[in-house]
Amino acid sequence: MHGTGCVDQGRGKCQQASVAILLVILAATPGACAEMHKLPYDKAQYLPDQKILLCVLPKAGSTSFFEWLFRASSGGQEFSECEDRAHGGYQHPSSVKNGCWNNTATRKHKIRMVEFGTLDPVEQMRIATSNEIFRFSLVREPVSRAISGWKNKLSCDSEGYTVDTMDRSRAIRKFFDLTKLSFLRQAKCLTIDQFADVLVAIRDQNKMENMNTMSMMGHFASSSLRCALDHVMYQQVTLLESFEHVSPTVQLRYLADRLNLSLEEFPYLKSHSSSDNTTLIGKPHKSALHTQLHVSKSTIQKFRYVYSMDYASFGTELFRNCVSRFMT
Repeated sequence: MHGTGCVDQGRGKCQQASVAILLVILAATPGACAEMHKLPYDKAQYLPDQKILLCVLPKAGSTSFFEWLFRASSGGQEFSECEDRAHGGYQHPSSVKNGCWNNTATRKHKIRMVEFGTLDPVEQMRIATSNEIFRFSLVREPVSRAISGWKNKLSCDSEGYTVDTMDRSRAIRKFFDLTKLSFLRQAKCLTIDQFADVLVAIRDQNKMENMNTMSMMGHFASSSLRCALDHVMYQQVTLLESFEHVSPTVQLRYLADRLNLSLEEFPYLKSHSSSDNTTLIGKPHKSALHTQLHVSKSTIQKFRYVYSMDYASFGTELFRNCVSRFMT
């Protein structure tokens, strides 16, 4: 494996041969393509000109990442400047529906972005496994990501966090539809402990996949499911927290070079400002957005149980060592 994170040539040849065989099988197997369309690819973005697949998760720096991508590829134009002229209401910077990415009348840059989930399933499989495609994922320590999602989408006003109240109401209704937990029927908001209990119920009822495919629920979905780790062969998986230890200009150098973009203005993502202060199991952890939050050991254990598949899929060393993982 090269330092850039590229898959070695020997492995690549095996991958290409496997893909060729798999495509033949898919073409001859009734229903195989239909099954592939059920994979949770709606948050993965494909850049066809650069042959790059991106999976940058909600609550893992996705807003800052795609704002940087837009700004760096448009000669300094801010995404908000384009968004102000776009129609159809607010769309997240990662969404091609906002019109900023692929509308030649408004964009100044040359990057095209396609929703991976809209592609033909055979093309999806080629992109997911071909050695000529660079596949990159930006993830976050699962417990920190869950707590961040709770703060912005579910917490009570008395907690002091900035919450989207409409999203909160929709999320609680969807949690009730999934779990049928009685206390959710009248709930207006959730404590951190209630949120953990809801996630445990979803996990115990084998509905993690259901949550993953529901709109707006991606903030709480499993990272490995969201990025379809069992199906997509990522060459680089980078942990958001690692930017505190190793500069993005080092970790994202290969990605930036492949995009032909500068990393000079890449932000230290705002979810990890020096003013953050959450205590997890008695140790300071920079994942709070505004005020200090204390989370009990039992609640942390519940989160770890719910997202155990993420620790297993990405590897505990990724979260323990806070470094990019280059997969071969």
